[in-house]
Amino acid sequence: ARTWASDLADTGATEASDALYARRKSELLCALPECRHDGKEPLSRPEVEDLGVDVIARKLLVELAPRIALQTHGHSILMKEPEFAKGLSPADFEALSKHHLEVPKKPNQKQLFLLRSVAAVVEPERALPLALCLVARTEEARDVQLLRTAYLGCSRPARRQVHLRERLSEFGAGVAG
Repeated sequence: ARTWASDLADTGATEASDALYARRKSELLCALPECRHDGKEPLSRPEVEDLGVDVIARKLLVELAPRIALQTHGHSILMKEPEFAKGLSPADFEALSKHHLEVPKKPNQKQLFLLRSVAAVVEPERALPLALCLVARTEEARDVQLLRTAYLGCSRPARRQVHLRERLSEFGAGVAG
């Protein structure tokens, strides 16, 4: 049962988190060299690795040097906050997927946890490819449910593009029919 005290505590936690994020962003920006205006990443890979001391710093680094930070810190951010994937641009989500959301032929429990967590919180169009691969690799009921939720949540044109039966049969999944 929720009370006004628990709602107030949740609000305070959110405000404290926002304040911490703003303070950390300010600290990080003060510690950085001047950002380049020539379209190149303002930080080198070693700098991104050194400055990524916690999740807040890593998320800020994604704003400043997305290509390098997503490769370097994307996995650790997602393990702590799967919702982070929701706020990424299509290009950044694609880069993140390429490096950290590929489903191996024999995924371990940690990989399955990450993939399921991300698929559960991102938009259906982003979740659908993850769910398809999960079903193909595991055929577990919870992955089939993720696939069902993502598929039904997609627009009709997106569903038509998927050709669900053909995709599942490509993987050799027993759920294809």
